[in-house]
Amino acid sequence: YTWYMDKKELEKILFELTEKEKYYKNNPGSYSNRYDSAPCKQINGQEIMVLEPVFKPNQSIMLRKDSRYGFIPFSIYTCINIQYIYSGSATYWINGKEIVLNQGDICIFDRNVIRSKMRSGYDDIMIQIYMKNDYFKNAVQTVNDRNILAQFVAETITECNNHENYIIFRTNHNKKIADLFDQLLIAYFEDKKSKFIESKKLKQ
Repeated sequence: YTWYMDKKELEKILFELTEKEKYYKNNPGSYSNRYDSAPCKQINGQEIMVLEPVFKPNQSIMLRKDSRYGFIPFSIYTCINIQYIYSGSATYWINGKEIVLNQGDICIFDRNVIRSKMRSGYDDIMIQIYMKNDYFKNAVQTVNDRNILAQFVAETITECNNHENYIIFRTNHNKKIADLFDQLLIAYFEDKKSKFIESKKLKQ
């Protein structure tokens, strides 16, 4: 069974409040309970959470929408992380510096980038894409070696690097990029919904 989605249905899914978002909205200052069990490490005298996305077997890339109204304490990830601002904005503290990402902006984080995300509002829709490090390496190894992205990639895949780099692309509402992410999200949610419907049919 294949379920098809359009832009209007996509936005309905993205903007509808989840149960977690309702809780965070009604309890300012709250955050995900998964952070309570996350391991921590001392970095420059500060206790930093180490977050490790859980990939399914044979899965190299994972997509999710960030919950609104909550905040993310200072943390690092164990894999490459791409963040896309679908709507609104997101305010981060990254390596001790305040950074604001606006609609359409893309930020690629290497692992070990210390950051915290401030509380967001209703219009602030942020998409996270996690990639296994080998997958990221293979996906971009054909990039022209003279541009800034290629330099970032070269440093990212070097094991002796401290992996504290990040790169921000200010797309200025570029329609082609926005359409590309729309297609990516629609394909993701179509697949998710179709699998859910199929599983329900099998249980009947």
